[in-house]
Amino acid sequence: MDTLHMSIFQSTAPNPSLMYSQLNKLTVNTNLDENEHYRCAHINTLVLEIPISSEILKEIIDIDQVEHLIISSLDDMLTFKSLTHKMSRLSKLTITNSVTMNTIERIRTYQFTQIRSLQISLSERNMDCIIEELFLLFPHIEYLMCKSPIPSVTMMIRMLNGFEKLLKGSFCADCSFYWRESNFCRYPNSINSHSQQYTCQVYHSPNTQIPLSIQWSIENQSLNHSFWRRGYRWYYLKYHALQKRLRLTIEDLPADLSTIY
Repeated sequence: MDTLHMSIFQSTAPNPSLMYSQLNKLTVNTNLDENEHYRCAHINTLVLEIPISSEILKEIIDIDQVEHLIISSLDDMLTFKSLTHKMSRLSKLTITNSVTMNTIERIRTYQFTQIRSLQISLSERNMDCIIEELFLLFPHIEYLMCKSPIPSVTMMIRMLNGFEKLLKGSFCADCSFYWRESNFCRYPNSINSHSQQYTCQVYHSPNTQIPLSIQWSIENQSLNHSFWRRGYRWYYLKYHALQKRLRLTIEDLPADLSTIY
C-alpha cells in the first residue's frame, strides 16, 4: 500500500490499526508529518518515491524491520546514514534512477557495508569511473543486477571482479552488444580467468529494445584486488582531468556565451 491511499482508508473494523499491522510493503508517495495516525510495524520493503525525513519515517514504521529499500537516487541513502545502526536487517537496495558521476561526488565519502544485494542502473557518461566508485561504496555486494544495457563483455568482467564478494551478477544488453560480442553470446562460458571460474548463461528475450539477459555465477572469488584499485585511480584521475579541462574551456569563452553552460 502507499501513503496516498492510507490517508483515505476507511474501515468498519473496531480497530483499523489491525490492517496496518498486516502490511509488509509501504510506498511513500505523499508528504507526511509527525501527526500521522497510523503505524506499520512489519514493513520489510520500503519504497521512497519522494524525500522524507528520518524522524517522520521512524514515527510511521519500525525501521529495524526493513530488509529491502527502494529509492529514486543514490544520494537518498544519506537520509538513512544516521539510521543504519538501527536497520540491522537492511541488506537489499534498489535504485530506480540512473546513477551519475554527479551523484557519486555527493556521496563518495560514505560506505554502506550492510548492503548485500544491489539493483542499479548506470549513466552511459563516465560509466567506467562510476563502476569503480561503486566498489568502494558497496564493498560487500553478493548479488548484483544492472538494469541499464551493458556496453561490453570487458565492462561486465570489471564489475564481476571489482565486487570482491560477488556470487551472482545479472546484466542486460541491446542488439548492438550482440553484434559487437557475437562470439561471447554464442559461447558465454569460454570466458574464465586464472583466479575465478564463471558460469554464464545468455538468454534471448522477445524485448526488441533490450533482447539479451546475461546471468553469471561466480566461484573462487580470489582476485588480487590491488590491480583493480590501480585501475580505479586511473579512471578517477581521468574523470577529474576532463572536468578541469571543461571548466577551463568555459572560462575562456566570452561572457555572453559562457552563461549558456
